[in-house]
Amino acid sequence: MHWNLLGEGASGKTRVGYVWMEFRRVGDDGAERWFGCGARLQASVHTSGVHADYFTTGSRIAHPAGVLLVNEAGQPLTRAALVEAVRDRGDVHASATDYRTAVRRELFAGMGEQRYESLLSALLQLRQPKLSERLDPSLLSTLLSRALPPLGEGEIAELAEGFERLDRQREHLKRLDDEVTAAETVASRQRAYARRVLRAGSAALISATTEMDDLTRAARQSAEGLEQALTERESAQARREEQELRAHALEETVEGLRESDAYKQGEELDRLRRRTEEAAAVAERQRATAQATQISDEAAAQARTFDEHAREAAEEARRSARAAGMESIHHEVKTLLDTDSVVNLADSPVHEAGGRRPLGSDGTHTAGENGARQARRLLRGAVTARRQQVVLITEAMDEHDRAVRDRGVAESLLEDARSRLAEAIARRDEASEAWDGALAVQAERLLAWAGDCA
Repeated sequence: MHWNLLGEGASGKTRVGYVWMEFRRVGDDGAERWFGCGARLQASVHTSGVHADYFTTGSRIAHPAGVLLVNEAGQPLTRAALVEAVRDRGDVHASATDYRTAVRRELFAGMGEQRYESLLSALLQLRQPKLSERLDPSLLSTLLSRALPPLGEGEIAELAEGFERLDRQREHLKRLDDEVTAAETVASRQRAYARRVLRAGSAALISATTEMDDLTRAARQSAEGLEQALTERESAQARREEQELRAHALEETVEGLRESDAYKQGEELDRLRRRTEEAAAVAERQRATAQATQISDEAAAQARTFDEHAREAAEEARRSARAAGMESIHHEVKTLLDTDSVVNLADSPVHEAGGRRPLGSDGTHTAGENGARQARRLLRGAVTARRQQVVLITEAMDEHDRAVRDRGVAESLLEDARSRLAEAIARRDEASEAWDGALAVQAERLLAWAGDCA
C-alpha cells in the first residue's frame, strides 16, 4: 500500500488516500439499508509503512447525499475533517481492533470473536501469494479447523460413515496402486520419448529466442546511444544559441567599430598628437625667441601663426579623440601637456640680459620633453587596449565558429545512431515474427502430439 501511494510517478513527500467498501441490504418491505466501512491511508517518504484510520458509516460513501471524502478543493479529508464528516452517521475507530469488532457485529451477527479471528486468519493464509511454494499442511489444517463451526452429532455420524468408506476405499486404492505402478512404467517410457520430441522441436525456438534477445540488447544499446546523442545535441544547441547571441552582439560591435570614423581616425590620433606637440614646441621656441631678442613684427606674426596652427591641431586631436571614444584619454594627455607647459614657464623666467630660458644638459627644454613622453606613453597604452578589445572580439567569433562545427558533428553522430536504431528495430521485429511463428508451429505440434496420446 505504501508503494501504491508513493510509488513511481507520485509527487510530494506525503500522500493520503481512501479505500472503502459498501454493502446494501433490501428489506422485505423494499427499503434499502447501507453499511460502509473503509480506511484513511497516509504514507510518507520518511517511513516504509502506512498509517490507517478506520471508519464505519450507515450512509453512502462518496455520494452527494452521503459521506464525502474530499473537500471542496478535491483534496482528501484530514482525520479531523473525517471525524466531523461521519459524526452523526458513523464512527472513526481508535484502533483496528475496534474497527474489526464493529464490522463483525454488523456483517457477521451471531459469530463469536474467536471464530471471526480464526476465519480472518484462514482467509489471509489461503490468499497468500505463492502459497504452494511454502505450504505447511499442519498449519493449514489447524487454521481451517479453527475456522470451522462446532460439529453436531449428525455431522459426527457422517464422519464415522466416512471413515468406513475410507477403509473400503483403501482396499480399492491398493488395487489401483498396482495399476498405477504399471501405468507409471509406461508413462516413464512415453515421457522419455516426449522429451526427445520436445527437445528437437524446441531447438529452433531457443535459437530464435536467443537471436531476439541479442537484437533486443542491440536495440536497447542503440536507444541509449540515441538518448545520449540527443542530450549532447541539446547541450550543443544551447551552447550554439548562446554563442550565436554573443557572436551577434560582438559582430555588431566590431562592425560598428570598423565602419566608424573613430576607428579610422584613431590610428591617426598618435600622429596628430606628435604634430600638436611639435607645433606647440615650435610655437614656444618662436615665442621665446621673439620675447628674448625682440625681433620684428613679422617674427611675432609668424609666432602667432604657429600658435594658431597649434590650437587647430589641438582641436583636430580633440575631435578625433571624441570620434574614437577616447575623449577621457585626450583630456588626460592635454592636462599633462598643459601642466608641463605651465611649470616650464613658471620655473624658467626670461633673463633680463639675454632674454632666454635655461636649457637642459642636452640643450633642450627637459620639463616639456618629459611631459610629452608621458602623454605619448598614455596615448599608446589606450590605443593598445582598444586593439586588444578587437582581438578578443575576433577570438570570440572564432570560438563561435568552432561551436557551430561541433554541433554539425553531433548532428551527424545523431543521424548515424538513429539509422543504427532503425536497423536494430527492424531486425528485432523480424526475429520476433520468426519467434512467434516458431512458437505457433511448436504449439500446434504439441497439441497434435497430445491429441494422439491415449
